Amino acid sequence: MNSLRKRYVFLLGLLCSSCIRYGGARSTLDEPSRRTAYPGEILQYARTHHIGDSSEFLIFDPTALDTLGRRPFKPTYELDYQPLLQFKVFGKDGRMLSHYGSIEGDLTDEVLARVPPHNLSPIYGQYFLEEELAQYRTWEGQPVAFAQLPEADYYVVVWWSVRGGVTSARLQERMARYVAEHPRHKWVLLNVNTDIIYDESKPPPPADYNPNPYR
Repeated sequence: MNSLRKRYVFLLGLLCSSCIRYGGARSTLDEPSRRTAYPGEILQYARTHHIGDSSEFLIFDPTALDTLGRRPFKPTYELDYQPLLQFKVFGKDGRMLSHYGSIEGDLTDEVLARVPPHNLSPIYGQYFLEEELAQYRTWEGQPVAFAQLPEADYYVVVWWSVRGGVTSARLQERMARYVAEHPRHKWVLLNVNTDIIYDESKPPPPADYNPNPYR
């Protein structure tokens, strides 16, 4: 986590369009058979899309990833549904202030017109970053705690995946630009990979395996 202490913002490429359109990428995290990626694919995707090396992003703890799709996305949404692409913004005290998922529609400039971002639907008011981080691990499998992060005004968690393809990269890029547009605030941007990491000790996947149908 040393790189997280050193870098408050991961500056990615700029996205010129006014909104991000997801189309088929409104997939859910309860589709494990379609979300598996080899470690090499994940690392290559991170390098290609300027997320960084393995020290500059987090992964899900396998146990947490197994249960996540059985949790409600937001209070007004049904159970057993989690959009593949999401971001969450937490305040200085660790409380969640904003939450967006691709199921809510295109990410427009209106959503990001203020700090913190506008919520399109009600969020959980008593959800904290410490609980969020408990789901994650470093690439080497080490736990992550709020106390390990540098102090900031806002903490932004952005999910990405190999399967999400270009649309996943665009969400990363748009949130990095959002952070860069508000330099008077101190930010920590946490990139989290949501792929199920394929165990290379097991037999290879079927011939029609396609981890990224939306590229």
